[in-house]
Amino acid sequence: MRDERVLLTTVLLVASAPAVGSVVLIMVSTHPSMLYQRFSHTIVADAPMPVDWTSLELLGEDEHFANEHHEMLDAPVRVPGYMLPSDENPDEHGVLSRFLLVPDPGNWLHPPHLDPGEVIVVNMEGRGKTRFYEGKAVWVAGRLAREPLKTRRFLATLQMTATSVQLFAESK
Repeated sequence: MRDERVLLTTVLLVASAPAVGSVVLIMVSTHPSMLYQRFSHTIVADAPMPVDWTSLELLGEDEHFANEHHEMLDAPVRVPGYMLPSDENPDEHGVLSRFLLVPDPGNWLHPPHLDPGEVIVVNMEGRGKTRFYEGKAVWVAGRLAREPLKTRRFLATLQMTATSVQLFAESK
């Protein structure tokens, strides 16, 4: 009887290892989504206005919303998200001048969603470069433009000329 219990325990452990391993990998590789975080759209002197992803999606796709909330296009803003390489990979120093900003970087099992309202093509101002923060939430500050860009991988309804990129945790 004892041998049967040991055998059953061994079989159950071996059979459950792949499922438990997959769940652990997904949990470890998952980052908090910025998609549903809300921020006040109040303009504070000398500070970029924080803009949430729900507003960004409407700004890019709804002409009426864009006209009512033109301050998001006229004033400096900052957007939270995650950096993904676009057509340019980070150089040997880990910096780049162009990247995609998305609200959710995906995880081990699911790649990031590149839906039109969930991608901003970011170009650093001038010929500037910024450190590439892979898998870390960042604030990107700059000016938004309603300039759709379609590639084989994605359709972005917004582009941004960025002046700075900071880790999200350091600059709330």
